[in-house]
Amino acid sequence: MIYPLSANQHFFRITKARRRWRDVLSGEGALYLRATGNRYNVILQQAAYVSDSLAVAVTEWAYYVARDWQDHIGKHHAFPITGPLLSEAMLWQFTIKTPNYVVDAESLAASLPWPAHVLLNPSGNYAATQYLANLALSRSFPGYTPPHPGLKVPAVRSRLQALASESNFVFFRMGKSPTGQLVGKWRLQIEFLDPAGNEVTAATVRVDWSRFRFRLLQPPGSFPVGQASPAGCSAISWYPLALNHL
Repeated sequence: MIYPLSANQHFFRITKARRRWRDVLSGEGALYLRATGNRYNVILQQAAYVSDSLAVAVTEWAYYVARDWQDHIGKHHAFPITGPLLSEAMLWQFTIKTPNYVVDAESLAASLPWPAHVLLNPSGNYAATQYLANLALSRSFPGYTPPHPGLKVPAVRSRLQALASESNFVFFRMGKSPTGQLVGKWRLQIEFLDPAGNEVTAATVRVDWSRFRFRLLQPPGSFPVGQASPAGCSAISWYPLALNHL
């Protein structure tokens, strides 16, 4: 149930454009939430959610981008939305110095035993997964003393097939924040289109919320110098991804 982290493994996190590198792993974004908290942390519990896959990080962020657009559209009488449905954020790529391990939440859930679908519940009721997080962080494992620094968890928005294995990682602030080494950063654009793949306009009848496209652009200031786009992505090119809304 202990999942070791490689010092050379690259991780990704997406934030709002105004954030700085020191904010990425601080966990402060999870502090001030609705009363139900997030999937693996309660309100006022500092936790940073990151991914070891660019596609997973983008998909997780796109889910909330879609919800924001849907909320704006719902208020159309006050704030008319005609399109395009294009949003911008900041993508961060980094390695993790500390911690050097996390607890595999899926393995722990299976040992309880819990059905696998419990961790993939799309509901906003997070009581079960928050309970599992507290159990995982406080449980003793041979050679590892609690409290443990984080979790490996299933990526709900990216798992589209029964045997999919995409994961996220949750790092908790246990006395101090997790630390990492910045590798690169990019402006990230996400756009939702119509079912035919066309830009949304005032004439669009339906938006395809289950698919979207993204692209990376150089950030202001060009840091780091000569950085290569992650995972073979060419800057400026659009890439399609699917999103699990259920």
